[in-house]
Amino acid sequence: MIILKNQKHVLISDNQKLSIDLQNVSANVEFQVAQKLSERLDSLNEQIFTLKQQNIEVERESYNKGKTDTLSSFANEYYVQVYPYKHNYKDEQGFYVFNKRKEFIEVGYQYQLFVKGIPVFKPHVVALETHEKNHFQLNEEAIKDMVKLMVAGSAPGAGSFMKIADTVKTAK
Repeated sequence: MIILKNQKHVLISDNQKLSIDLQNVSANVEFQVAQKLSERLDSLNEQIFTLKQQNIEVERESYNKGKTDTLSSFANEYYVQVYPYKHNYKDEQGFYVFNKRKEFIEVGYQYQLFVKGIPVFKPHVVALETHEKNHFQLNEEAIKDMVKLMVAGSAPGAGSFMKIADTVKTAK
């Protein structure tokens, strides 16, 4: 019986040691699994971050491409034609008996909106200066330069949609 008690005590002791070893192995396995899971999670988070950055870049490139395509399409479909403009006219002053005629030159520009090459509205004339013909020497280059400066100053952002003609249009 003593032997059985000793063997029982040894078996209980071995059982406790094995139980402790099992708990240690189980804790070690749980720690290793948690560590590998954490490493894998970090790796996946980095991949997700990289994919999100790539997605943002693709969306930005797509947006910029759409914007440039739309602007070029808009520029091809809509434009404003601008012509330097001059108009000679006579102004009658006084009574019928003392009729005095003065000749004037009006200088400015005419613009018109076109959609797909078709005029949409009537042309609009903007008179910039009026001079008496006797005292004025007409310089068509100066008129063109003045019109280009006026258009650039009044609509600086619309340069790609405005086409300025090289010829001076004469009103009838």
